[in-house]
Amino acid sequence: MDWFGWGLVLVGAAGITAFLVNLKRAAASRNWPKVIGTVVISEFSRSKGTDQEQYSYTENVRIVYDFIVYGRVYQRDCVRIGSFLDVAATVPGVSNAADIYARYRQGKPCTVYYNPNNPKVCCLEPGGEVSAVIGLVLCAGLLAWGFSRLF
Repeated sequence: MDWFGWGLVLVGAAGITAFLVNLKRAAASRNWPKVIGTVVISEFSRSKGTDQEQYSYTENVRIVYDFIVYGRVYQRDCVRIGSFLDVAATVPGVSNAADIYARYRQGKPCTVYYNPNNPKVCCLEPGGEVSAVIGLVLCAGLLAWGFSRLF
């Protein structure tokens, strides 16, 4: 029995499921109600790569915001549903972390889009991110690789 193949199938299938849920949520976010919130934390950092990677760096951004829905205060940190490339990039010019940091400065108001059935699920920029599709394709590749090992 090829346990590695089964592992690839399991990871690929789980990843595809997670990415599809995120893509569906991202599409739905375009129609969610919105409220005005406040950015409470806005942090940006950049770190250089190793000596072999002279021109690479990683950018990180952390945006935390408060908002009120149905009389309850929520604090969340999701800028876009399913977004991974906002957090870090290793190629200059690819990351938009600095742009996000510039848009959401601490103490400033922000528009929060929230799921009316579960306001904990929310974002600042509705519609999702291309990186979710990239992840879906990568997980499909893992699934295919796993099946090719098994059959």
